[in-house]
Amino acid sequence: MKPPLVLSTTRYTKLADDITRLLGDNGRSSPDIPALHREHFPDGETYLRIEKPVQNEHVVIVGGTATADEMIEIVSLAWQVVRDGADRLSLVIPYYGYSTMERAVRPGEVVRAKVNATILSAIPNPPGGKVTFLVDLHAEGIQHYFEGNFSVVHLYAKDAILTKVKQLLQTETRPLVVGSADTGRAKWVESYANELGAEIAIITKRRHDGETTEILNVGGADVKNKVVLLYDDMIRSGGSIVKAAEAYRKAGAAKIIIACTHLVLTKQDEKKTLTKVLGSADALITTDSIPFADSLTSSPDVAAKLHCVSLATLFATTVLAGGRVD
Repeated sequence: MKPPLVLSTTRYTKLADDITRLLGDNGRSSPDIPALHREHFPDGETYLRIEKPVQNEHVVIVGGTATADEMIEIVSLAWQVVRDGADRLSLVIPYYGYSTMERAVRPGEVVRAKVNATILSAIPNPPGGKVTFLVDLHAEGIQHYFEGNFSVVHLYAKDAILTKVKQLLQTETRPLVVGSADTGRAKWVESYANELGAEIAIITKRRHDGETTEILNVGGADVKNKVVLLYDDMIRSGGSIVKAAEAYRKAGAAKIIIACTHLVLTKQDEKKTLTKVLGSADALITTDSIPFADSLTSSPDVAAKLHCVSLATLFATTVLAGGRVD
């Protein structure tokens, strides 16, 4: 069986290339014959042309949905490959944007997580079906927002993250405690702790607004003179995770390792946000669900603390398995 043809949005070319290599090249990603031609015009419009034939092919499109432009590019590519006769379509979405807007709290609020799922669901069905792969959703229910004959596979980055955690702890003799920035991640923390044979210490907090939180208590295991693995699914402004790290330090933690799946970062000043988070920890582990700009990781201080693990193997394995997860 020949490997799928992999396309990607602008930001995800590196991850798409890694997935392509794992799926099996067969000459399909030859730099002399690119799969996709893209041009950006001065007026902001983008030209796309799929250079390779897709008829009767299994096409994989890799891209996040953090911005409207990324969403439109995914939908545009997907519609075109189905129109051109692709047999199967797989959407690999490492980061599902607007996942914190999964429900309306006040009248008139737009549930963007549902809107985006509805837009993606409108992509025509190829003969062999379509499936989307999502990773560590902020709210589990989002996978059920997709409609029609759209299979959804929710994947977890835990194994990839824990592999790196175990590497960092190889020479560590102090006990490990797994913690979280709030009680909302309690089940995730329990899962990580079970895998590592560690105790749990959870922080309770009160959120005052989108950027301000108040730490109320560190409950559970005693963290004094221990290593704390502090997990959250995503880091944006960094406020919650930094305050949590400070709380564990005050409770006596000897070392803080922060782990997150989606390092989103505040777009107004990504470098400042990353510096703030790194300054609160001894190490930061994340995935390539959101690509970093080279300018963010070029500093030796950042490189020494930031550990990025790839999701390429996770995606390639499940794509080849047809969406089945063991």
